[in-house]
Amino acid sequence: MLGMPLEVVKMPECVLCREAVTNPVCPDCLAEQVAAWLGEREPGLLSELRVRTRQMSLHLFDEDKCVICFKGMDICAYCYTEHIFDWLKTTKNLELVNGFLSAFHFDLERKGYVKRAEEEGFVLA
Repeated sequence: MLGMPLEVVKMPECVLCREAVTNPVCPDCLAEQVAAWLGEREPGLLSELRVRTRQMSLHLFDEDKCVICFKGMDICAYCYTEHIFDWLKTTKNLELVNGFLSAFHFDLERKGYVKRAEEEGFVLA
């Protein structure tokens, strides 16, 4: 309708990168998917994955909800997967890191951790 003011919808914001959360899935729900994937490849790393996920499960605010579990969330998928990527790099397992990036990266513009991965030789350009 002409003349009606537009309602501005505020996107939730990640507390780490301060970017809008465009994929509202919390680290705990992402971790379930990563754990299923990792369990098929390196099950010995699952306990460390839980530790790394707890580091990112801040739950400082409750107003923004995960679309899967409906719990409050404040960390974006990009920041969580970057955290897990940085940890997986320490394994020096090229196949594992490349597989993770292929399945879980949220660096869609390839300007952040995917670019770093390419520069570090983990991903072929």
